[in-house]
Amino acid sequence: MKELAQLLNEMQRAGVIRNYALFGAVAQMRYTEPVATLDADVLVAVPAAARLEPLSGIYEFCAARGYRPEGEAMSDVQQSLNRQAQWQRSRQSLTWPEKIRLAERVLESVRQWRARPSPVIRRPADRRPNAADAQ
Repeated sequence: MKELAQLLNEMQRAGVIRNYALFGAVAQMRYTEPVATLDADVLVAVPAAARLEPLSGIYEFCAARGYRPEGEAMSDVQQSLNRQAQWQRSRQSLTWPEKIRLAERVLESVRQWRARPSPVIRRPADRRPNAADAQ
């Protein structure tokens, strides 16, 4: 946990994120008995971004320090944004029933996207947890 806190504080100092909060089992341990968990759930506030990928700065910051993403990556988000832009362009010439069918397909793809596991950023292989991390 110490390593995670250091990483988040570095991101905050560098302006990659404005603020952060831990939640889930890690936050629960602050108020109840410790529980076993294999991850940390982090909510971040990012600066107003001019980019389409508001989390790309986090991925870049972590990659520069040897962390690698697993699970959903930013390319999935970019693909979703591209599909949305394509849908916006194509719907201008559609009839209302066609627009409704298309909207239903988009809604289903969003449901499928949300059902995927959350992205995970793994620590570099050369950085193993130690006793100080457990505190």
